[in-house]
Amino acid sequence: FLYFIGWLCVMSFRNSLSNIFSKLKGDATVKAHRGEDGFGLVFVDMVLQNVESSLNSEMKRFCGRKVAKVGKKDVQTLDDILQAMNEVEVGGSTVLQFYDRLEAPTASSPPETILPKQEGRSDPFQQYLTADIIELGDTRDSGLRSLAWNGIPDQYRYDMWKVLTGCTPCERNRQAQELSFRLSEYNNLILKYWKELESDQRDATIYRQVEVDVRRMQPGIALFRSAVIQKMCVRILYFWGLRHPASGYVQGMDALLSPFIAVAVSESLGYNALLIDTSLTSDDLEHDINSLTEQDLLTIECECYTCLSTMLGHVQDFYIPGQPGVQSTSRKVSLLCQTIDNVLYNHIIDLGADMLRDFIWRWATCFLVRELPLRLVKRLWDCFLAEGSECGDFLAYVCLMFLFRWKDDILKKDFSDLKMFLRSLPTDNLSEDEVGIWISEAYVLQHTYDHILTGTSPQRLMQGESF
Repeated sequence: FLYFIGWLCVMSFRNSLSNIFSKLKGDATVKAHRGEDGFGLVFVDMVLQNVESSLNSEMKRFCGRKVAKVGKKDVQTLDDILQAMNEVEVGGSTVLQFYDRLEAPTASSPPETILPKQEGRSDPFQQYLTADIIELGDTRDSGLRSLAWNGIPDQYRYDMWKVLTGCTPCERNRQAQELSFRLSEYNNLILKYWKELESDQRDATIYRQVEVDVRRMQPGIALFRSAVIQKMCVRILYFWGLRHPASGYVQGMDALLSPFIAVAVSESLGYNALLIDTSLTSDDLEHDINSLTEQDLLTIECECYTCLSTMLGHVQDFYIPGQPGVQSTSRKVSLLCQTIDNVLYNHIIDLGADMLRDFIWRWATCFLVRELPLRLVKRLWDCFLAEGSECGDFLAYVCLMFLFRWKDDILKKDFSDLKMFLRSLPTDNLSEDEVGIWISEAYVLQHTYDHILTGTSPQRLMQGESF
């Protein structure tokens, strides 16, 4: 029986390798972990082109142009790979490196780098964005969504986000007309709602709550201390709350707006993306923002309103009364954590039955914007926006990776220390590469466990039923 189970694991892993590697374009690095029941793969900073959302059963030989290393051992076929990986001890891992070359690199002449250079990745974005009809793609594994999922260069991010959220049409000949229409509609909102508010002809309850939250939005970033930007944010959130009475304005929506504002303003001012986060003072920014014309500011405001509306439309059940979307996400993370790492789950639950739920609730409500520096939020949101209407599902796996990242620290802490730790996670020194690895690991977990959750309805998740 054990021999049969082992044979199934090897054949399953072999099929996974064949189908994944047949889709790789260019150099790639894969980290393989060996557990008691087989291997798990983690993609590390590589370019994936047209990787299918589920692995096909068709067997494809991994040979020909592609060659590889497992650790320091050269391999050329699937049999070589499996033989080398079987030498890994249970609980250990090894790195697989794949080169799109005719000959394997020798020990005396290793490749300069496995990671694709930023400049080399820019051309596909430009080709998509300048096409007469942009191929958006139906899933994250095709079209523009596939490129965005692997990370967007700063110079293309704002244009990409507008396409992904539907703010910019995919047809080039409609883009100018669509922008003009949206600006006209937004001007009507200003005339209808903002002027009435200034004339005290409307209940200002939503406005007062929005104004309080905007003043506290992204406290460490000078951009959001600008009076012009604060007024822009207040109007966007106020209008959205009035036009969506099913949920109205809910705390946490301000966090979802901040990445759009930061990317839009940095694009308009021509700043390097990092400068928005760090070195500029409020006075510097205020001076430069005032140099923008009223039309420039109105365009930014209108486009950010549209982008936010699309994002909130994908996850509106996170904010309606009872917040069933957040409850479902919280329960899903708990079930996954209990299944994958029972030691970590039991430690948190023993300290406080509601602690895990409370912090997943906090992370899910703001899509991790308050937990990460803005420079990392932008990379994470490349994936969320590429996911489209499925971003809420993928969020659960990213939250799970958040827990796993700090597992060692969590296991050492008691109730009060853990509560303080989870409230202020040490994310300031994290790199974009680390976030990229989390995203890849979340992707692997989703493909491993999502089929288990497919038949689990949100109602069952909220009621706490097990897999």
